[in-house]
Amino acid sequence: MIYSHLIWVITSSTFLILWFMFFTIHRDFHIARTRHRLFLIRSELFNAALEGKIGFHEPAYRLVRETLNGMIRFTHNLSFLRLIAIVALNLYAHKRLFEHFDSEFQHAFDELTLDQRSMLLKFIEKAHTQILRHLMSVSIFWIIFKLASIIYSWMNMTRSTRQRAMRVRQWRRFDAEAAYGISFQDNGIDSMIPDLGQ
Repeated sequence: MIYSHLIWVITSSTFLILWFMFFTIHRDFHIARTRHRLFLIRSELFNAALEGKIGFHEPAYRLVRETLNGMIRFTHNLSFLRLIAIVALNLYAHKRLFEHFDSEFQHAFDELTLDQRSMLLKFIEKAHTQILRHLMSVSIFWIIFKLASIIYSWMNMTRSTRQRAMRVRQWRRFDAEAAYGISFQDNGIDSMIPDLGQ
């Protein structure tokens, strides 16, 4: 009875500690890392404008910079559920606002050269990639899915390893039969198969 209570206390304590670490230390680390990477992307954008690849006055430059600033500012609020809610609100509740922002973006990009447009799209793609990585790192559901995927891969690898080992043993048997010119099965001396790998 005491042993079962002790197990329950240890399990509960371990779960609470892991839960606390995930939603504090782990989450804070990924928020800081994502913000740092977004700052680097924004610095690259600024350097590109400084080198004359795009003008600081260009509406497209300002829109991309404002988008990056918004990502940096609200990184701590990002989650899969909030992202779904934002997309749903933009598509239904704030559809006109979303369409206005989209048309503004499109109009600003139409004024650019092909190289400038490609460059800014690469910056946006980099930022979106970092946001996606952040969401996968801080989402408890993704962590559970990832853990299940790792376990499944390990089990499958173990099964494949066993099957591969059996195939290797069979090929060694054939090699031995070819080398000695006899059939071990016919002579009933399976246990005498030499280990050619040694």
